[in-house]
Amino acid sequence: MKYPARYFDGKSARPQQVQVEVTRQGLNIHLEDDQQVVFWEQESIREVMANSSSVNRIHHRDGALLEVEDPDFLKTIRITFPEQAGQSIADRLSAMKWQTMVSIVVIVGVAVFLLAWTVIPWMGEQAAGYVPQSYEEDLGESIYEAMLPGMEVDSQRTELLEQMVSRADFKSGYPLRFVVVKDEQKNAFALPGGRIVVYSGILEVMNDHAELMGLLSHEVSHVNHRHSLRAIFRQLSTYLFVSLIFNDLSAVSSIVVDQAQQLQSLSYSRELEKEADLEGLELMIHNRFDPMGMPDLFKNMLEKEDEFTGSIPEFLSTHPVSTERIDYLKKEIKRSNYQVADHAELDEAWEKLKSLP
Repeated sequence: MKYPARYFDGKSARPQQVQVEVTRQGLNIHLEDDQQVVFWEQESIREVMANSSSVNRIHHRDGALLEVEDPDFLKTIRITFPEQAGQSIADRLSAMKWQTMVSIVVIVGVAVFLLAWTVIPWMGEQAAGYVPQSYEEDLGESIYEAMLPGMEVDSQRTELLEQMVSRADFKSGYPLRFVVVKDEQKNAFALPGGRIVVYSGILEVMNDHAELMGLLSHEVSHVNHRHSLRAIFRQLSTYLFVSLIFNDLSAVSSIVVDQAQQLQSLSYSRELEKEADLEGLELMIHNRFDPMGMPDLFKNMLEKEDEFTGSIPEFLSTHPVSTERIDYLKKEIKRSNYQVADHAELDEAWEKLKSLP
């Protein structure tokens, strides 16, 4: 029996109308008017594919192709030489050995894991660079307002801190806003858009205003480089990825604000921390503060880690400090041609701040 088909010789895109005859040896392809017959040996048939449109495609190893629409053709092929016959996806899966199935599941699982834990977080972090600053500022304030019910603002210390930072130039394009929170945690963090929160507990670790300015310069650098926004987008990347695909920034805001309490413990990569350290040092030198305030603060934090066995200051969990980090800060300071000015007003404000109960 012959079946009508379209024949592509693999050399041109123009199909020929042919008749295909199935034999034990292979396929006889009768070209137009039966004037020429092309014979495909069974072994030369590379693949037979059946798809949902009922068009059966037979691939030859030299690149030629047959398309046969007759539904009985595939049945004939399967009966005559089943080893080349195509199958549906379900048929192919059911025919697979269990070892092959397990291998496929493992490969797919690894691919999904890599996508979820590396590719999508990386994409989320990169997306932060394209967010408008006005949106970033609004997002930061929304996060801060969501955090407020769980925080007790220290208005006296906040006022003194604002007096101190008013004498500094942090070279920021953001509206910087500083607040001190009554809490024994030895921590501080920066939110997107310029809000910086300092816990009263970390002030107890400091010896002078230079260490405080070192902390603030570091946190402002996180703001200037959008580190907080990048860290948030990375941490919540799976949710954000779907929202950004549909260009729904309002959904992004809702997700981030819902996770506001967890954002206090955002951590940064070593690369981002070093970037904030080095820019923070530049800000210290620019303002003629003593740049040693930054490594001195980190040294104090490490000493607190040794003092309280089994418990580390919260700042160290989100801003990992090591002796190596302190060493490169000191080396950078030695290379710098810096001058320290007399900051009597800062000394006075610092003493008042420290004397508050």
